[in-house]
Amino acid sequence: MKLFELHEYVGYAGIILSIILFIICYIVPMTKIRKTKSFETNLRGKSLIEVKRYNRAMRKDIANNIVDIYNNADVALWYSSERIRALQHGITMNNDKTISSQLSDIYKYDVKPAANKMITEYALKVFAVTAISQNEKLDSLYVIVSQLNLIKRLVALYGYRPSDDKLLKIYKTVLVNALLSYGAQSLSTSLATGIGKKIADSASSIAFLGGAIETVLGSTFDGVANLTFAVKVGIETRRYLIKEYHLQDILDNIEDEETLNEEETQLIEESKKESSKIKKNKKGK
Repeated sequence: MKLFELHEYVGYAGIILSIILFIICYIVPMTKIRKTKSFETNLRGKSLIEVKRYNRAMRKDIANNIVDIYNNADVALWYSSERIRALQHGITMNNDKTISSQLSDIYKYDVKPAANKMITEYALKVFAVTAISQNEKLDSLYVIVSQLNLIKRLVALYGYRPSDDKLLKIYKTVLVNALLSYGAQSLSTSLATGIGKKIADSASSIAFLGGAIETVLGSTFDGVANLTFAVKVGIETRRYLIKEYHLQDILDNIEDEETLNEEETQLIEESKKESSKIKKNKKGK
C-alpha cells in the first residue's frame, strides 16, 4: 500500500516482486523438501517385506548420492574417506549389510557433526540479521525463510526427509517461532528500556549512556531469542531424521513382526498413532 502511495506502477512492481520473493523464499524450499523421499517407518496397510524392500532401495540411493557428493563437490569434507571407500565397496558388491553399516557410521561420525555446524551457522546468521534489523515484521519473515532453508539443507545433508507427520510438526514449530519472533522485539524493548533507565538514573552525569545501552540490549535480546528459535528447529529436524533412520534400521533387522522387542514395538506403535492422527486431520479438513 505504501508503494501505491508513491505511484501506481511502483505498487504493481511491488506486488510482482513480492510474488517472486514468496516463490523463491517459501515455495521453492518447501517443494524441494517435499520432493525428497522419506523412509517407511510404519506397517499400516503394508507388509513388513514391502517396507524393508522400499527402505533398502532408499538406502542404496542415498549411498550412491553420498559417494557422488564426495567425488564431485567441495562438501566432500563432510565425510571420512575411509568410510566412503567402505560404502563404495558395499555398493559395488551390492551388499546391503555393508551399505547399512557404513551409512550408520557416516550419519553418526560425519553427518551429525556437520549438521550441528550447519545449525550453529544458521543460528548465528539469524542472530546478526534480526539484531540489526529491529523490525518485528521483517524479523518474523526472515525467521521463517531462514528456518525453511535450514530444514532444506539438513534434509539434503542426510539424503532423506522426515515422514509427513514429523514434517508437519516441524512446520508448526517454524510458524510458532515466527509468531514468537514477532512479539519478541516488544518484550526485548521493554526489558532494555527498564535496564537502560536504571543505568541512566545511577549515572546521571552521562545521560546518553542509558539510551545507548537500551539500544544495544534491545538488539541483543531480540537476536538471542531468534537464535534460540533457529537452534530449536534445527535440533528438532535432526532428531526426527535420526529417529526415523533408527526405526527403519530396526525394521530391516527383524524377521517378522512377532519377533519385535518392547522398544521396537513401542516405536512402531508410536509411528502408527501419529500417522493415524495425520490421516484423521486430513479427513476433517
